[in-house]
Amino acid sequence: MIANERLNVRCGLQDADGASGYFIINRGEGQLRINGRRFGAKVIAGPLPGFAVIEIERLAIFWWQAPSAMDYTGVWLAIPTTERC
Repeated sequence: MIANERLNVRCGLQDADGASGYFIINRGEGQLRINGRRFGAKVIAGPLPGFAVIEIERLAIFWWQAPSAMDYTGVWLAIPTTERC
């Protein structure tokens, strides 16, 4: 848990087959980004992919669900210079 329990990661059922996934519950921390996609406050975002970069203001969290996700070779987003710190 982060930020006084306003941001949580929970495991829950994802589909009818019973596969589980991890979800972020944002209870009011403002905007967050997961792999470049923006989510507002008071939302449930997910399921998280095997590898994710979770950004909350100037804090970055690197999320791996399994050792295989540490070899991430997916497409990286180019962030415009106006959004960089």
